[in-house]
Formats: sequence, C-alpha cells, structure tokens
Amino acid sequence: RFVWKSGVSLCFDEDPELREKAHRGRITLDVPGKACDELTAPDLLLFMEGLQDIGCNCSRIDVFLDDYKRTATMDDYHLAAAKGDYTMFQISSENRTRNRTRKENDGLVYDAVTFGRRGSKGSGSFLRIYDKFLESNGESNCIRLEIEFTQHKAQKVFNILSGADGNLDVFAACCGALIGGCISFVHRTPEEKHISRLEPYDWWEEIIRPLGKLSVRISKKQNTLTGMIEWTEHQVSPTLFVIAKAFKTEQDFYNWIQRLRDIGDGKVNIHQRQVAEQNAGSLVYNQKFNREKQRSDYLNAMCVQVS
Repeated sequence: RFVWKSGVSLCFDEDPELREKAHRGRITLDVPGKACDELTAPDLLLFMEGLQDIGCNCSRIDVFLDDYKRTATMDDYHLAAAKGDYTMFQISSENRTRNRTRKENDGLVYDAVTFGRRGSKGSGSFLRIYDKFLESNGESNCIRLEIEFTQHKAQKVFNILSGADGNLDVFAACCGALIGGCISFVHRTPEEKHISRLEPYDWWEEIIRPLGKLSVRISKKQNTLTGMIEWTEHQVSPTLFVIAKAFKTEQDFYNWIQRLRDIGDGKVNIHQRQVAEQNAGSLVYNQKFNREKQRSDYLNAMCVQVS
C-alpha cells in the first residue's frame, strides 16, 4: 500500500498469482475529499476523465453543497426529519452532540441530520446535512449538504461527471443538480398520497431553484440465469473454495455439490423454477473462457448456449 501526504492511497496485492485470482488484476485508488480540494476544478475534471479512459470502476463518490446563506437552519432540517416530511429515503437520524464544558452555542459541538443507510442494506445514497461551522471549528460558516453515492449509483454518478467533456459549466451544473435531486422536503398530509402533489417547503424551493434536479436511479436487476451465475461466482465461489479444500477428494466435494442441488430442488420459488425449465440443457461449459470485461453478455464468454 502506498500513501501520499495528501491522503491518497494506492492498494494492490504484490503476489502476482493472488492478484489475478483474488482481485482479477485490479488495484484500489482512494482519493479523499481533502486531496480533491488541492486540485483546481479543471484539474479535477481532467483527473476524472483520465480515470474514465482507463476503465475505472468507481465504488464511492461524494458530492456536496455549502449553503453559506443558511437558507434553512439546522432546526428546520431536524423538524422536517422528525415529521417525516422528506422523500427519496425511508429513514432519518438526528445527531446533536454537546460538551458540558463549552459555553458557546449552548455547548453544541456537532449538529447533523442523516438520511438513508450505509453499507449493503442501503440504497447506494446516504445524505448528511450538518453545521460546517461546528465541524470545522469556525473555519467555514455554512450548512453542508453532502450526498454519498456507493455501489452502482457511484459508477453512474462518476460517468455523469466525468462525461462533462471538459466543460466546467456542465460539470458544476451536474454537481448542483445531484444535490437538488437527491431529496425533497415536502409537507406531508394524511389526505394526499401522491408525492408530486405535495407542497414543498419554501426554504427548500429557494435552495434548489438555482440547482435543478438530477435524480440517480438504478433499475432493479432481473433475476435471470445470467444474474444467478454472476451472483454465484461473485458471492459463493470463495466459500466453495474453502469447503472444497476441506474434502478429502474432489469426488467427495462433487457429491456434496450434487446433494446441494437436490436440496435446492425443494426450495426454489415459482420464478426460479420457470427460469430452470426455460433454460434446461442450454449451457455447455467453455474452458477457454477469458473474463476480461464484466458485462451482461457473461454467458457468451463463459458458457456456450446451444439450441
């Protein structure tokens, strides 16, 4: 692992065999926000375009907006979150930390509201709204809206921003619109169930008016044969490797796999059984498979479909 003073780190496996088998030759580049602050806007855009050119797969990207006008106070955000007057997210959390030895701001040292979940249970979007004045010890007097994109949404946002084709106006407009489209604060009523008809908060309207809206949505992946094979290879193959090592012979391991298949036969749902029947006998394993790119035509690379 290489780490620079700016906080940028480059991680890779030195063992060539392990690098190919476990990581498929990939490396990990971590660029924190502080390092991005050291770059000018043109250089940052050029850097992202360069990463896109080499086929970078983005796993996380953060976009933020600093509201120096304090159009809405933290109390406004707390109240809207407590009432459930927001869209795009299912859960919210409030965090106010006080230090009893501090006299300023009634001892308040951290003030934030978050929307969404991080990690595998999240939607790929996590919004944090916090008082930057408290977080920066008085250096930045603003309220920051910071949206964290992960998983497939991170790649989609990266493609949008790096695809600005060197136009900084487009780049900036997309950043602002991503903030404007990540959430909406509305007055919910028991009578009205259609979100589009709900009245937005005045202060939120003022914030997003110059930003516009750009919502990032990922369509739900269909549970197809291709998806099942890709998921099994990605999620189950490491566990199968460990179990296979534990068996005395390969034949014992294959017998156990067949036993798993028999167990699965009694657990499949209607859709899975339909997929099984529709694709019965349609695959032949291709030993010359070379997975250079992970795309939806996975079966065409690893397996040959026969009529």
